[in-house]
Amino acid sequence: MMPSLLSRLSWPMQALLVCTAFLVVAIRVAGDYGSGWDTFLQRDTASRNLSYIMGDADRLDGVIFERDRYYGIAFELPLLLLERGMEPT
Repeated sequence: MMPSLLSRLSWPMQALLVCTAFLVVAIRVAGDYGSGWDTFLQRDTASRNLSYIMGDADRLDGVIFERDRYYGIAFELPLLLLERGMEPT
């Protein structure tokens, strides 16, 4: 049986070829991704909850609107805290 082209190459060259293929595909499909329609709603909800937790807002029930009632803060709040921790002083 004839050995394949990849088996003739050394493993560093094989790895380089695979990484190059992934890079080409990633660059090609990068334009298909973007922000979801609800990304800003989720971040806004987390920001409002953080203001309430930090004591900047007196009440939370009047701040959360009908459109926000299904968004939890378990994922967005830690990201918002991380983002605020990285702000330059």
